[in-house]
Amino acid sequence: MSDRVKFLVYVVDPFRVRDSVCCIYAADEGAKEIKLSELAQLDGPVLSLYIGYLLDELRQANFGPPAQLIDIGDALRLSEGRPKDEGGEQLWDTWKSLAKVADSSTKVKALKDIFHSKSLWPSRDVLVSETMWLAETMANLWRKTSEKLTSQDELRRFEDVEIPIRGIFNHRQIKGICVNKDNLAELLRKVASEKYSAFLRIAPAIGRSPQSANYWNLTDYLAGTELNHLSNEKDGGSLRDSLRLASSHSTLAQDFLDFIDAGRDETTLKRCLSNEGRVFPIFSTMGTVTGRILVSEPSLQQLRRPYRQVIEPTPDHYFIYLDYAQFEPGVVAFLSNDKEFIDRYNEGDLYSSLSVHLYGSVEKRKLCKRVFLAYCYGMSEEALSKLLLPSDAGEDQRKILGKSIETFFSTFRGLRSLKEQCQSDLSREGLVSSLFGNRRYRVHGGSLTAKERRWALNQRVQATASLIFKEALVRIVHKFGADSVVLPMHDAILLEIPANYDFAKAASDASVELRAAFESRLPGVISRVTCEDFTHSQ
Repeated sequence: MSDRVKFLVYVVDPFRVRDSVCCIYAADEGAKEIKLSELAQLDGPVLSLYIGYLLDELRQANFGPPAQLIDIGDALRLSEGRPKDEGGEQLWDTWKSLAKVADSSTKVKALKDIFHSKSLWPSRDVLVSETMWLAETMANLWRKTSEKLTSQDELRRFEDVEIPIRGIFNHRQIKGICVNKDNLAELLRKVASEKYSAFLRIAPAIGRSPQSANYWNLTDYLAGTELNHLSNEKDGGSLRDSLRLASSHSTLAQDFLDFIDAGRDETTLKRCLSNEGRVFPIFSTMGTVTGRILVSEPSLQQLRRPYRQVIEPTPDHYFIYLDYAQFEPGVVAFLSNDKEFIDRYNEGDLYSSLSVHLYGSVEKRKLCKRVFLAYCYGMSEEALSKLLLPSDAGEDQRKILGKSIETFFSTFRGLRSLKEQCQSDLSREGLVSSLFGNRRYRVHGGSLTAKERRWALNQRVQATASLIFKEALVRIVHKFGADSVVLPMHDAILLEIPANYDFAKAASDASVELRAAFESRLPGVISRVTCEDFTHSQ
């Protein structure tokens, strides 16, 4: 790829007063200015920066993008293998990376300010000259990055998985997603009411307004409440998961979940207000260190089910919602190489089995899904029993529940061995990866921290799940075309299918592709795919 890639740098005026400046550099042709209207004719890989902005500009001008438009930020994220909370954002920042390889970091800073409309444009001739220079500088950055990817054995993953996935969601951003305006108005009223109702329940319990509460500052609101034992939790994502476990007995935990999630849904729904009747989300295809795809502006994939009816298929099409059921336990079963684990997974529903074991029926399946995954990713029986029982529960009750959890998981001996293997790999090699690249690296040496012991297995499992999911999407596009993929939702995908394509056949064909991707990476583990008529079940 490296000898064929072209490097594209652009500057657009958000006020539409000046014409965009767009320059391209190729090793055999040098640098030159190019019109936006000519980008669609570029063949081969075209590497650029912050392509979400470029795609929006092209869409509004009714121009198409290059067929292989790649964001160098995706390559930087893959090569660095660090999450945001461990300094990853500083390492994969495209402008900072360009400054490191440029012969003038001052010029990079000046172009960054122009790019983000923080400073005035110079004369057009000067801006074109500087933009051509930056395109050539990007070639230097790619040379360094591709060498690093090669040394990490990550370049093939980038080319085989990440570039095709980027193409799929470039297409979707240009095409957009239909919004049901009638539903939107009603949903905004509904979510505002839900948020206010939760607010009224929380405020008396904590003695103050929770208006600014979110998962990252929530511990300030928990002190002195029945959830005081969670007030030392520092990570917002972990706190959210703990609240979900505690909500099985704590109405306050559920109230906080309702309030914060309703606020997030309200923000997303408001971003769907548009005269066009469509939204054009930005897709980050390397959105997390595990390789999960994140959607923003608006964050449609985060909408809870009652609010997903804000989107609708284009005319003469219908939606199919396909979901990998028990996806992560399937990955864990395979990685554990535990025959008992694999057999139990293949024969039935592990979440339901845990629910029956702990509560005597399948009614707590949803809760036990959270328990199962929390245990797999390092939460102890003791910690789980504290979250699953009220704060006034006796010590004997906690011990009984903890012992019951331990008994259930003790049959999966390979699970403990897998955890130990991942931690050993992390300690010895300083990294953990999926079945095909996508490594996460330690920040420091020495003994593993508690946090590192937790994410050692999480990275291997979630990154492998992400890999399988992405490969499934590539298969779907080969089968149904680029228009079919609408929205990823963690382990599920929303597809849009022409109305003249029989629903049962489409569901069957799409399920085959998802199962094939799963079983090609996890032979011997039986995949489960659920299918739903999303158009009429909302």
